[in-house]
Amino acid sequence: MDSISLGKLGHLFPAKTKTETTSPLLTGCKLRQPLNKDTVSFQGSTQALDETLPFRFHQVDENLYRGALPLEENIKTLLKKGVRTFIDFRSAIETKYNSYSGPVLDDIAKSLGIKPEEVKYINIPINLMGGESAILETLPEKLSEAYKIVGDRKSPVYFHCAQGVERTGVFAVLYRVKKQGWDMAKAVAEMAHVNDGNKTELMEVLLKGLKRLI
Repeated sequence: MDSISLGKLGHLFPAKTKTETTSPLLTGCKLRQPLNKDTVSFQGSTQALDETLPFRFHQVDENLYRGALPLEENIKTLLKKGVRTFIDFRSAIETKYNSYSGPVLDDIAKSLGIKPEEVKYINIPINLMGGESAILETLPEKLSEAYKIVGDRKSPVYFHCAQGVERTGVFAVLYRVKKQGWDMAKAVAEMAHVNDGNKTELMEVLLKGLKRLI
C-alpha cells in the first residue's frame, strides 16, 4: 500500500453538530476493567454508568487512561479523577480546528479550583497523511516520546487521538507489551475490540511501525 486516501481518514474529522458541543460523543460509555493477560474480553463493568467520561474511555493501568478526543464535560471529569497530563496524538490540521489546549484547558482547570500550571497538555502529532512510508518514518519516534512521558508520570495521564482507535490503540499496544508484558496478539486483539472488533488498514500500518520498537 503506497497511500492512505482521505476517504479512509474521514472518521478523524467528524461533522460538528449542535449536540456535540454540549454533550458526550456517545451516551452509555462505561468504565471497564483493564484487561488482564489471560483475556481479551471487555465483559464486566467495574463502575456504574458515567456519561461524563470520554467516548471509548478505558483504564489501561494505574493512573493511565485512554479514549477519544475529550469534550469540555469529559475534561472536567478527568481532572476530577486526578488526571494532570493530557497526551494528544492528533495532527496539526486536526488540532487547528478543534483544540482544548492553552486558555481553554486553563479555564476548565480554574473552574474546578485547580491551578493551570498543574495541568499539562502535550501534543505528539502522529500525522496520517503522505502514505505508509511517511507514517512509518516518524511513528517510532512519536511513540517513544509518549512512552517516556507515561513512564515518568507522577499523576494520572489521559492519552487520545480523535476517535480513540488507531493512534491511541497502537500506543496502548506498545504499553501493554513493553511495560505490562502482554502477548502481542492479545494486545492487538484489544486494539481491534475497541473498534467493535474491526481491524482497519490504518491499524496494520501503525502496527508495522510499532514492531520497530518491540
